[in-house]
Amino acid sequence: LNAPFDTAKSRIQQQVGTAASADGPAAAPKYRGTLQTLATIVREEGPRAAYKGFLPKMLRMALGGAVGIIVFEEVQRSLAF
Repeated sequence: LNAPFDTAKSRIQQQVGTAASADGPAAAPKYRGTLQTLATIVREEGPRAAYKGFLPKMLRMALGGAVGIIVFEEVQRSLAF
């Protein structure tokens, strides 16, 4: 459920070139806030774009969860009397 918010966070963090340079004044950032970013993504790229990167995130979390369960069980087993 939080994948669109993660996508928005990543888009906001990846903005570059907003600082003033010798070429001229600073460009206004495209993304200014979470909801505005989500609205822009959906309007310009469609609703599916809000879920970009969902599969790698899901796989990473599943692998991390599996490792956590295995470690927990091994520690629990080694501490059992």
